[in-house]
Amino acid sequence: MEKNETAKSLTPYCRPGARRSGTWEVRFDRVRMLNEKGEETTRFKIGEELTVEMSYFGISGTDVNYIIGFTRLDGVFCYGSTVRLDCKHMLKAQAKGTAVFKTKNILAKGKYVLDVRIRAEDESFIDNIYSLIEFESYTDNVTDAGVMIMDHVWHVDGKKVPVNEE
Repeated sequence: MEKNETAKSLTPYCRPGARRSGTWEVRFDRVRMLNEKGEETTRFKIGEELTVEMSYFGISGTDVNYIIGFTRLDGVFCYGSTVRLDCKHMLKAQAKGTAVFKTKNILAKGKYVLDVRIRAEDESFIDNIYSLIEFESYTDNVTDAGVMIMDHVWHVDGKKVPVNEE
């Protein structure tokens, strides 16, 4: 089976255009996006917790770096995070395990795709999946534009401008 085809087995939300590559010493066998209630979904309200849960299996002891990325549907890369950037070293994969990324959703209203990766110390791809899941960031009260929502306050002529929360 072609590697791109195997992406379909990872999630019921696999995008038709998902692309997969890598050496597969360690590889993902399930990827889920969860809301703050722990429910698998592709819709996340701005401000709520967003979790990416990545189950994997492979050669125990392999040096790995787990990576996630969010890209807007128009191709604008919006955010990426890696375990190695956070802890400053590679991790050792177990024979079977789970990597979990949690954040507060601050992406602006719109549609995005999730990329997940496992890279080696030399940055080569162990398991690399682009555009795996399309998801939506939504709100009923649009107050910002761009790629993210930032907590903010406006003051004009010395007075705080109230937020319209229709």
